[in-house]
Amino acid sequence: MSTTLPFQTCLLQADGTSVRPLDTIETFFKLLADGGAPINREHWAITIALRLKIPESVKEVASVLRRTWLILVRLHPNLVGTARISGAEDPPGQILSVGPLNEDKWLAQSFFHHEIIPDSTTLFASLRPSPTAACHWIPTSQELCISSSHWRIDGIGMLMLANSFMKSLAEILRHDRNDPTIQGPLTPSLDTIVGSYLDEETTPMYLRSTANALVAEFVKGVPSIGLPTIPGSLTAAPGPTERQSCSFDATITKAIIAACKKRHLSVPSAVHAALVRVTATYPQHPLAKSYAAFFPTDLRPYLPSPYNGESFAVGMFCSGLPVTVPDVLGLSFDAITTILNNVYRRDLTRMCTDDEGNPQSMLDLMAPYVRRTTKLFNTPPPPKLPPVENPDLSSFGKIEQYLQHEYAFGQGGEDKVEVDGFWIGTETLARSLQCHVWAFKDQLTIQGCFNTSFYGREFVCEVLEKVKVELVEGLGV
Repeated sequence: MSTTLPFQTCLLQADGTSVRPLDTIETFFKLLADGGAPINREHWAITIALRLKIPESVKEVASVLRRTWLILVRLHPNLVGTARISGAEDPPGQILSVGPLNEDKWLAQSFFHHEIIPDSTTLFASLRPSPTAACHWIPTSQELCISSSHWRIDGIGMLMLANSFMKSLAEILRHDRNDPTIQGPLTPSLDTIVGSYLDEETTPMYLRSTANALVAEFVKGVPSIGLPTIPGSLTAAPGPTERQSCSFDATITKAIIAACKKRHLSVPSAVHAALVRVTATYPQHPLAKSYAAFFPTDLRPYLPSPYNGESFAVGMFCSGLPVTVPDVLGLSFDAITTILNNVYRRDLTRMCTDDEGNPQSMLDLMAPYVRRTTKLFNTPPPPKLPPVENPDLSSFGKIEQYLQHEYAFGQGGEDKVEVDGFWIGTETLARSLQCHVWAFKDQLTIQGCFNTSFYGREFVCEVLEKVKVELVEGLGV
């Protein structure tokens, strides 16, 4: 690892504002987000929705939730952080700026009480870019939503943040008071935590060559097979993002998990294989023979304490590994799962070795790897190739690892707020179906987020139902 960084920690300015540069992975997501600025949309903005059961004894629910949101920003001050282009006095690049908390301004600009919107799915389609994270309460459906730019927080971090919100809510209901002295830590950049090499000149060749190999793994599958988009949409501007989902009941979910264990498969690799198989059944461009995509990998388990914990939920601590299935057309479910399972179970602590033979992890590799994927994502495909339309999959595993079913606040645990339903999704401006898979309350759910300029609701439902059938048949459930 590098031993020196030009701007390791936040600098405190005279007005109390803390500033630091966005790091390599934050910059990658910020560049993608900014691509939607001309049309007032944001690629990969992330939203989590919790359907709550709040006891009737709790009065003025919206007011209580506002107070909870205020506690949350004290615990996680990066929520109020904004990104800007650096000025003359700053290091070059994008700057993260976290100013002193103005409570009234924060609540006015980031907490929204929606009396007219019927549910979180409707809200999701209506969201527009926000300079900070935002909290939404929908009383009609009893849903609480938190939304943020993805450069600020990853998916697992959002689950941790939701848990932090619910614990804070229970604390307010238990004691009916706020503690104004609460002050959580600012989240440092991943580059700072792991000591990344911040330029190519200082990056060792073993890391550069491994990063090159990962990108080459993806490129060899291009152009990827994809799902057909709405006819005539090639030049259409991206519109709102919607979501559709389907779930297996508890019995089928249990059978799917058992079948995966019997075959030594991870559940995400099996779901991903079903998605690839379904995609291959649709008409493809003549040059599209393989499947190529990136799937997110959670780096939090590999971070040192305390950065792997809930106190640092608001941070971008994920990456993405390439997955390629060559000559995919006509491949069996078993053949595809074998390929995908090997990628999903790759040891992220041993991505390569240094010149002395010491193992190097994904954390060591992050900065040079992301520099290359940033260039890749910002390079349009050659004119002879079809547009990128491959579906992606992101797995959150068992949600109960991060979020409880209920949060007690009364004496003896009699009074409690229950989390009755859940989803998490991302806005997309791409011509790709962004799929997510998770298990919550013993039910496996597969979700698709899609831009309505490129896909219709009925088509996405059709794809998801086909994935369900393919998964069950492929596993012999």
